[in-house]
Formats: sequence, C-alpha cells, structure tokens
Amino acid sequence: MLTVEEVASELRVSQETVRRWVRNGQLPCFKLARGIRIPSEVIKDLIRINLQQENKKGRRIRGIL
Repeated sequence: MLTVEEVASELRVSQETVRRWVRNGQLPCFKLARGIRIPSEVIKDLIRINLQQENKKGRRIRGIL
C-alpha cells in the first residue's frame, strides 16, 4: 500500500493529480484514518500499461491516466 506522496513520486505527477484521480474514481484506493492508500499492484499495472502504449506509438505518453 502506497501513500499519495509515494504514488506521485513514482508516477512523476503532483500529489494533487493523484488526489484528483482518486476523487474521480480513476485510481482505486482505500481511505483509512491516517489517509489514502493505493495498492502498489495498481501502480505497477498503470506503469506496465503506459510502457506498452509507449512502445506501440514510439513515443512517451504524458501522464499515466
């Protein structure tokens, strides 16, 4: 389980972007008393999908979602 800060760092986006994805339902999470936690498997899947799309198009895609 990752924090918003850890996810933002891993995906190279702002913490506010991660929070917006959570609010919009684009990023599954668990809301705990100590904050939001995102399963690490979800982030690994997003990175894998993004890399596959980059390979198909031959360029880097901005943002993950």
